[in-house]
Amino acid sequence: MLAHAQPVSSLPELTHFSTTSISMILQIGMFMVFVIVGTYAFAKFKQANFSLKVKNKSSQLSVLETCALGNRQYLLVVAYNQQKFLLNVHPNGTQYLCTLNNTCDKKQHVHASTDKCS
Repeated sequence: MLAHAQPVSSLPELTHFSTTSISMILQIGMFMVFVIVGTYAFAKFKQANFSLKVKNKSSQLSVLETCALGNRQYLLVVAYNQQKFLLNVHPNGTQYLCTLNNTCDKKQHVHASTDKCS
């Protein structure tokens, strides 16, 4: 038994609520964009600042060449104090193969127990 149905008078308030919530969502979205852009700019600045500090130092250690062997294995030629070393980098660690300034050619092989050229 329905008496007279009362008209919905809150319809304009609902529209006002919707525009307010959309405005709030847009403001939050703009804030998030500023946070992301600011974080990106800060990270780039720190990275550039760090690379400048590293380049200004005179480091005696440098990687001269790399050769990928596959499955996360690499051969590296590393220079330190005017000497060059051949290193094997693999998932279980790094292995010294030989000094390249000395004679270490194809005929020589690496002993697994001593990690030195023979």
